[in-house]
Amino acid sequence: KASATGRKREREREMAAQAWKTRFRERVMQAHARCLIIPGKIGHARAMLMGPLRGPVLRSSPIEIAEESLEDAASDLYAAASLLGSATELALRGGATELFLPSNPVRSIRLLPGTAAAQRRACHKLLAARQLAEEAYDAVELCSDLRLGIRCLLDIQRLPGVAELIEAERLRAYNLLAKVRKTADGCVWLVAGALEDLRGAVPVRAT
Repeated sequence: KASATGRKREREREMAAQAWKTRFRERVMQAHARCLIIPGKIGHARAMLMGPLRGPVLRSSPIEIAEESLEDAASDLYAAASLLGSATELALRGGATELFLPSNPVRSIRLLPGTAAAQRRACHKLLAARQLAEEAYDAVELCSDLRLGIRCLLDIQRLPGVAELIEAERLRAYNLLAKVRKTADGCVWLVAGALEDLRGAVPVRAT
């Protein structure tokens, strides 16, 4: 009887492990898909700020097109950071379930069970990727503020000294977006690495 109980408990542990690891990989795949589209949007916004800006400001003006791309990028960065955070939380809770501690998530990644070595490695990358996503989000928001200032200046660009100020702010935003693009690329690289860690570790559930 004790042996049968032990086998049943082991089957339950294996089922719990399979369930959370499958969900974890799916969440990482969602985050990766979201991260992939961000660098292009940042690059598009930067391309719109490549040359001198002139008024009047219309919907088709480079400054307005740049803002649309920045808004999209900010939304995607926020979503990516949320997905990355929820993936790590899922691993902590899943690891607890596998250890038959369903009420409380394990307190750190290093406490995940030994059967979750791939997930542990992936989580370290996801935490770093989330930090980059948050940094990129803050920088994109700053660029949006710069864009708003430039837009206001374009309305008074004929005043003495304003054209020079517009150009200075444009260059500041342009250079900042180059750094943001590298940060976003780094985020993609880390999440792709997390997926590589998970390759073959657990099959993807059909949806």
